[in-house]
Amino acid sequence: MMRRTIFLTVFFLITHGVPAEAGEPASTPRMIASGDDHVCEVTSDRKAVCWGNNRYGQLGNGTTADSETPVEVSALSNVAVLAAGDGHTCAALTTGQVKCWGRNDQAQLADLTKRSSSKPVLTPVGPAIQIAAGRNHTCALLIDGEVVCWGDNRTGQTGVQRPSLPKPSLPVVVPNILRAVSTAAGAEHSCAVQEDGRLLCWGDNHYGQLGLGSQEQQSFPPRPVPISGKARAVAAGRRHTCALLRDGTVECWGKGFEGQLGDGRGKDSLTPVRVVVPAPGGGTVPLGKATGITAGSRHTCALLESREVFCWGSNSLGQLGAVKDKTAAYPVFSGLTGVVALSAGGRHTCAVLSSGETKCLGPIQAPQVPE
Repeated sequence: MMRRTIFLTVFFLITHGVPAEAGEPASTPRMIASGDDHVCEVTSDRKAVCWGNNRYGQLGNGTTADSETPVEVSALSNVAVLAAGDGHTCAALTTGQVKCWGRNDQAQLADLTKRSSSKPVLTPVGPAIQIAAGRNHTCALLIDGEVVCWGDNRTGQTGVQRPSLPKPSLPVVVPNILRAVSTAAGAEHSCAVQEDGRLLCWGDNHYGQLGLGSQEQQSFPPRPVPISGKARAVAAGRRHTCALLRDGTVECWGKGFEGQLGDGRGKDSLTPVRVVVPAPGGGTVPLGKATGITAGSRHTCALLESREVFCWGSNSLGQLGAVKDKTAAYPVFSGLTGVVALSAGGRHTCAVLSSGETKCLGPIQAPQVPE
């Protein structure tokens, strides 16, 4: 794959994070990405800091020691966007290069040696403008609109059709994707939004997370999801998927027994259902106009035009905020306001506020990230 070196200043919706939108001060390019139990953030000087679990070196500071406070990722600068998987982390730089670190047993770092790395390693991918990390695979959106994926491919989540003996995949261009503008990676499935608003998904479909109306084991090549309008962005959780439509509404599908689909039923759905809230006079109405969407393992959160965050799904460790119940089948107010960047991880939710403060809900603490 040929690499062209360019300079990019971009803020896109990614798998586990809603970064600052166009219009935010250029001096504060903040965005945040959550993995299973670690968090990484882009600082105002375009470096990256991470904290949390570091078993595989996913914090990127050259060690495998966990850290409750942010540690700077070694020898990494000019960071545009980040993505965090279960045990690995990747960054797309303003040059278009992609660097990854952490777990590599399934070629998550685009390296078939299976050697993990506690420091960033350069991948052969680029020029990229967005990055998404699933459980053990990674996808990048290139400047020409192609989507490239690599890593674990046991269910075809990298877009490569495999024989009965699955193998990790080096970076490959996903077929049938034309001029993508957003991509997402779930546990073992992937999705992309095209410029024309069509949403396509591929990979594992045991719980209907591809939205195709069936539970066939996997789907290859990518196929369109029957959402009710044109998509703006997509977020993929462990076994569910949600789409942000251009009109600001949200639709979800897949695993839903803990309420992560947000339609009030608390049931799985093989096709997209509208995220709604109870109406004062009875019945339901669509969730207020959303500008961003992010999915954790078994919960989902939306950033509204008001800069407030509403979440739904599992609340086993307080990832939805000040909610007494262990699950929420309808969106509930998280207590987060003034949010400019949002990210849902395994069982936590983290946000960067307009004040520059970082707040987290759930077991991940939110220490002060250095400016």
